Parts: sequence; C-alpha cells; structure tokens
Amino acid sequence: MGTDLDISARVRGDIISGALGFGARVTIASLAARYGVSQMPVRVALGQLQGEGLVETTESGRASIRSVDRKFVSSIFDIRRTLEALIIRDAAELISEDELLALERLELELEAMVEKADYAGAHRTNRAFHQIIAEAAKNPDAVSVLDRHWFLVSALWHRVAYGPERFSGVVNDHRFLIKALRLRDADSAVMIIHAHIAKAKLVMLEHFPEPELKVPAQRRSRRQP
Repeated sequence: MGTDLDISARVRGDIISGALGFGARVTIASLAARYGVSQMPVRVALGQLQGEGLVETTESGRASIRSVDRKFVSSIFDIRRTLEALIIRDAAELISEDELLALERLELELEAMVEKADYAGAHRTNRAFHQIIAEAAKNPDAVSVLDRHWFLVSALWHRVAYGPERFSGVVNDHRFLIKALRLRDADSAVMIIHAHIAKAKLVMLEHFPEPELKVPAQRRSRRQP
C-alpha cells in the first residue's frame, strides 16, 4: 500500500502529464481505486495538492483538478515576476562564491540538456538554478509563496511543450543573470528577471487565446440606409 507521499507524487505526476486534465472532477473513492489504496492517503494527498494549487476542493468534499484560463495564467506569472524580483535583489547582495559557481555549473548542464533536446531534464535543472538563487536570498517567506505554484507551472509547461524556442531565451537570460550577480548589480539583475518572467508569460499566453467578443445580433444585422 502506498504512503501519503507516494500517492501525492502519483496524483501530482498524473496532473503534470495530463492524465488528469485541468478542470477534471475527481472523487476520493475514484482516486483510491485508480491507485489501489485506501481512501485515507488519498484525502491526505488532496490536501497537500490543494496547498500546491493543483487541486480545488469544496466544503462538501468534492474535488477537481484546478481549472486554468488566460486570466489565471496571467496572474500566476505576474505574482512570480514580483517575487522573483524581490528574491534576486536580496541574492545580489548575499550570494556566495560557492553559490555562484553552482549556478555556472547548472547553467552548463542546462545548455547540454537543451543541446540533446532533453527538455524535461532542462526544466528540472532550470528549477534547481532558481532554487540556488532563492537559497542565496535568505528570504524563506517569499520562497514559500513562490514554491506553492511550482508544480502547477510545471504542469502548464508540460502541456504546451516547453521546447527549444523558449530555452534559447532562458539560456541567454541565465548567462546575464550570473554576470549581474557576480557584479552585485541588483538593479540589472531585477531588470533581467522581470524580462525573463515576462517572456515566459507571453509564450504561455499564446496557448490561452483571448475569448472572442460576441457582437449583439442587432448590430450585425443593422441595415444600411
């Protein structure tokens, strides 16, 4: 029988892969049957995944995979841009030489993965890169909020095929971030991270088009004089 952590990881993995789609309704009983476990670890897993922003629950006990639309995506990236800027400013002042060397190593690993078209691995390395910056900033409250939606953002990128076009920009941004951090240039680091997140937001929003405005029937059929 799986542990609570096992079930959380399996449900999370199915959400990220798309096996459990955004907006899909789920029940504790159906998930227990799906993973061959009792209902208790499923309850615990749903509570954890709700905290990560992947699952929504109601007072009646019903649950669903979070619905995602253009407004929500825009909001998530706006929040990340604000928090990443706060973190990078602190990191520019506090980052150590060992942490800078770790960033340089991870950036080389990421570039090698992109070269091999290992985009899943590059995505994981990208997270590790940002985690080092977060640790250097020594601002656990900001990092906690930022981490809350990490798996949700991962699920979004998985659905839209996080590929070479996006990673070419990531590589360039990372190189300049490292330069700014080495120079303790907080203002430049903030400008780079703002652009970094803004570009990611624009790429993601391409997959969530604006809804078409409905024109009232009387305007469409208005007669010409």
